[in-house]
Amino acid sequence: MTRREMVHLYENLLNGCEVVESQLLPCVTEHLLVEIVQLTVTDITKAIKWLQCSYLYVRMKKNPENYSIKKGISGDRLVKHVQDICVKKVNELSQHQMVEIDEDGFLLSPLDPGRLMTKYYLRFDTMKQIMRTPENCCLEDALHVICSAEEIACADILINYFSV
Repeated sequence: MTRREMVHLYENLLNGCEVVESQLLPCVTEHLLVEIVQLTVTDITKAIKWLQCSYLYVRMKKNPENYSIKKGISGDRLVKHVQDICVKKVNELSQHQMVEIDEDGFLLSPLDPGRLMTKYYLRFDTMKQIMRTPENCCLEDALHVICSAEEIACADILINYFSV
């Protein structure tokens, strides 16, 4: 099921010799938005609970330094840290019109740009750039937005090609 040179790595993982860390933190905004769009997360309390049920939270408790958390933060302080992450991410999504927050700052509902972002698997930074693009932009400007997207691996080649 794997190449010979990878067998040793997978055996170490199975035997507990290799520690696997969460990769959720850098893309938590995108994953949180998916949960909001799917209506799994409908309020800030559920957003916090969702993050506390993640492997990221498990690893934050075990190895906080790896996630830029000061050593010694645990228990209530770690819960507060997770709450702060959720509130910050939800506020960013709201500021960029991906989700709507009710007047109480509690209930969350997806907006069309957020639905489109999740439907087409776009990164948050890419969607922000798309949202900043004027409706009446020229084709070259639209291509620059698309080609500068992190999702496009050959963006430098395309940008150079269309800049000529």
